[in-house]
Amino acid sequence: MVEQAIDLQHDMEVVAHCASLDDMLESAEQYDPDIVVVEIEDTVLPRACLDVMLEHPGVSILGLEARGTRAWLCELRLEQVQIDEVAPSDVVDSIRNAARRHTTA
Repeated sequence: MVEQAIDLQHDMEVVAHCASLDDMLESAEQYDPDIVVVEIEDTVLPRACLDVMLEHPGVSILGLEARGTRAWLCELRLEQVQIDEVAPSDVVDSIRNAARRHTTA
């Protein structure tokens, strides 16, 4: 169903259909995709998807729930935020805020 919807688009194409996660890793090496669509269970992204993102930092993973009712877009992102005139309390606040973002992701 997803492939059919993509096939109708003029600005995208399916470059590979993989039978397994190992095939996905090999296809990512061969095609260097922008997006990888993968079925996931219980909102858990398979380790192979993280491997693809680490080896190809620009790729995004679209995880589709097996029932097809929900999806998650996963991306690796390097973020740098400047903090001017840092006081010890600012450092503590920055650590707390970063930890909060990490645990809610």
